[in-house]
Amino acid sequence: MKQRESIRHLMRTELHTVHPAQKLSEVYDLMNEKQVHHVPVVEGERLVGMLSATDLMRFSYGNIYAQDEHTLKQGLDFSSIREAMSEDLVTLSVEDTIKHAVEALSRGDIHALPVVDGEKLAGLLTSTDVIRFLHEQY
Repeated sequence: MKQRESIRHLMRTELHTVHPAQKLSEVYDLMNEKQVHHVPVVEGERLVGMLSATDLMRFSYGNIYAQDEHTLKQGLDFSSIREAMSEDLVTLSVEDTIKHAVEALSRGDIHALPVVDGEKLAGLLTSTDVIRFLHEQY
């Protein structure tokens, strides 16, 4: 396995991001429309947090699947993106290796790693991206 290989060719660089001033319902719409489970929160190009589908479920005030969409979005908008996002992020550098990414993801408590170049968001690497890479190896 190419564990010392750079993450550059695995990470996604065409990202869907949000700004902290947006509504949580907009994040919900974006995740549904783009079929993504993790959305970086940025101010300009600087990464300030991360939102996951799990975060949205926590802030939906009830069973996300039993609510009509209008009620769900109203409930989400009682909270802000800043309240819902994770700020203490595990990140990767654009220079990190696949081994480093696998070590971070193997902790089991995260499924997406923002990739940064300094403070600038450069990409996103998910557990699914790593599994696809492993599948190609075998």
